[in-house]
Amino acid sequence: MNNILQVHSSDNIIVALTELKKGERVALKGQEIEIQSAVPQKHKFAKIDLKKGEKLIMYGVEVGELLQDVKAGTWIRKSMVQHSTGSFGEKTKDYHWTAPDINKWKDLSFEGYHRKDGQVGVRNYWLVIPMVFCENRNLMVMKDAFIRGLGYAQPDVYLQQVNSLTRAYQSGADTQALEDITFDIKKKDAP
Repeated sequence: MNNILQVHSSDNIIVALTELKKGERVALKGQEIEIQSAVPQKHKFAKIDLKKGEKLIMYGVEVGELLQDVKAGTWIRKSMVQHSTGSFGEKTKDYHWTAPDINKWKDLSFEGYHRKDGQVGVRNYWLVIPMVFCENRNLMVMKDAFIRGLGYAQPDVYLQQVNSLTRAYQSGADTQALEDITFDIKKKDAP
């Protein structure tokens, strides 16, 4: 398994796919890089020696400017970087893709199903891999939305209780009825 990833060929910062230890050596396209200090998983480190003021390139675009000199293998932390971006514009070229030769698989089959549009599938699994650690919360929000939206979530007892109180209040229930509902809620939560 690879322990590092260069997302774009022009990137000068590299993603640590696993925790990297100080002194560990990693290889990238014939280049060996010695890790200068421990680099946490999903964090970035310098591919080459970089000087203060140099632009950091990630995903093939400028993502920041260094506030200090760093050696190759140095963990790039927020305190070392000032936000900056390069210029941008409209698409300048088209991407052309050549389909691979699939003849050697033409007589093979698999356990799948036909979709209405003529395509085939096996299961609908989504694999989402965040490239930066700050995306983890967004992924958890998405996961929660799917679990709730598809009906797999455990019932939220407190939300149900609040909804019950709200409905009673909106329907004009008297104070005693609201106190009774509140008492029932407290009784259910008692150890």
